[in-house]
Amino acid sequence: MMQNAIGRIFLGVCGSISAYKSVYLARLFVKEGYDVRVGFTNGASQFVAGEPFRVFTGHHVLNFPCDDQSHIDISQSHIDISRWADAIVVAPATANILAAARAGLASDIVTQTILSSHAPVLFVPSMHTAMWENPATRDNVNCLLERGYHVLGPVTGDLSSGDWGIGRMVDPCEIVQYVSRSLLNHQTGKLSGKKFLITAGGTRQPIDPVRYIGNRSSGKQAIAIAKEAQKRSAEVILIAANVEAVTLPTGMRVITVVTAEEMRKALSDNIDTSDVVIMAAAVSDFQPREVASQKIKSNDGWTLQLISTDDLLRELASNKSRPRVLVGFSAETEESANFRIDIARQKLLSKGCDYMVVNQVGFDVGFDVSDNEVSLIDDKQVFFTARGSKDYIAKRILDFLSERVIVTYIDPLDRSL
Repeated sequence: MMQNAIGRIFLGVCGSISAYKSVYLARLFVKEGYDVRVGFTNGASQFVAGEPFRVFTGHHVLNFPCDDQSHIDISQSHIDISRWADAIVVAPATANILAAARAGLASDIVTQTILSSHAPVLFVPSMHTAMWENPATRDNVNCLLERGYHVLGPVTGDLSSGDWGIGRMVDPCEIVQYVSRSLLNHQTGKLSGKKFLITAGGTRQPIDPVRYIGNRSSGKQAIAIAKEAQKRSAEVILIAANVEAVTLPTGMRVITVVTAEEMRKALSDNIDTSDVVIMAAAVSDFQPREVASQKIKSNDGWTLQLISTDDLLRELASNKSRPRVLVGFSAETEESANFRIDIARQKLLSKGCDYMVVNQVGFDVGFDVSDNEVSLIDDKQVFFTARGSKDYIAKRILDFLSERVIVTYIDPLDRSL
């Protein structure tokens, strides 16, 4: 057993082409100060040998008997390991183990340990895009998240099949950082003292006392972000525009607004004390030149003249009390993800914010659905692309932003082997 270890991690390795990355992951955990035990599913040994894990961790791999037992330890049971582990990390996590964990199956040391442990569990998926996007897999992932399991990734990139798409395993360095922050420290107090100002919903610009120009934003994603920031001990102010269909969170200050001008005032009143501003609301780009004082009769017919509303994100970026971190949202209808990112990056540069969250919207995409897919970018790179429930997306965004807000930033780990 490692002396003075900062934590004990059980690393479950599944039968995936990404299994070789788990050797590097195990080394990084050890280098960070963790005591690591590794367990194989029945198919893992077809992709990676046990000896590299023994070299880096100082422990034989745990597994049931197999053809090559020279580096396999079958003396310890899943009960021993489940009591020993402070955290369980399954990387790579296949579609099969996600389904097995949801169903409560226990056919190998990894699934048995998951089923019998009270430690936090992180799944790091790796599979082809078609498997990840299959409704059965999405349902399994959402169910696991609802039960309190953690899921990190996958990310978009080159796949072993030669295709390009979502399905790649998250970089091992990011996994180590996530475990240190979210699993073993549970993020409690990590954002303590930090003040978040978050906008949600969609503004409405009146045409007459009855009609208005609005949009379909429900505010669900922004409210999920506000709740996640609150869980991490941040002080949150939520500016909510027309979110009647969503239950507002408790324990934080909520300012309700209707129009873009009302949101502008709420932002102005609170910008001075904010460390992070997340502009997730869909603010109307246009408003009527004139607002009728009486309802316009349907048989009258009229031409509606529009003028632009003020660009609130650009105003915040140029404000002398600009927050330390300013995040915008860009909802685009283009089918091409790369095209959406290009458009969002142009917005980021023109408006002057630090980061932009990009997502696709349309008649049947993005609004009033349980899942979302976003990319978080700055002026030079795409930091991550994530797809999942809006609670999961909120966690990914807060994981990223925490590194930019917390003074005790976790330095990247040495990648050399």
